[in-house]
Amino acid sequence: SDSEKKRGPKWQRTKRIVHWLLARSPTSSQVAVVAFNKQVKVLGGTGWFSAGDASAIGRVPRELDEFVPTGATNLKLGLKRAASLSPTNIYLVTDGLPTAGESRYSSLNPFAACSSLLGRSNNISGLCRVKLFRQTVAESAPGRGTKVNVVLLPIEGDPQAAPEFWRWSAATGGLLITPAVSWP
Repeated sequence: SDSEKKRGPKWQRTKRIVHWLLARSPTSSQVAVVAFNKQVKVLGGTGWFSAGDASAIGRVPRELDEFVPTGATNLKLGLKRAASLSPTNIYLVTDGLPTAGESRYSSLNPFAACSSLLGRSNNISGLCRVKLFRQTVAESAPGRGTKVNVVLLPIEGDPQAAPEFWRWSAATGGLLITPAVSWP
């Protein structure tokens, strides 16, 4: 059920990480929080808000409580929305490579063997996740000057997530963080 998904340990940890990041944002900075799965939602308002705005900061946890962590992960939706805000830094909290893309990907040769993207399977292989991630970053990543920092939570069966996210974050001057189980 949705209530069980919201109580899941990984989702609870994700919410703690978002709270931790917001609590440490300089009060003079502008922040925006984008949540995504098969849909995308900007939390705390319609875009940027001051990190010193206690009201806006307080809305984010309440809105995260309403968000249901379910379904496939469409990183492209989240990146496109984040890029539309022209950020200087992105902090992506994720548990692995994306599992959903665009239906038009099925016509691209690199995805010919990805039956999940062609609608013939409910599972996506590790190789297809890597291809999907690379295509997503190539098409949707914010422009030059945006540092991408990734907080990568553990997920079994996604061994390519760490090297892929590391390459991407390093190329932007950002960081990859794979935190200890006890953090935050």
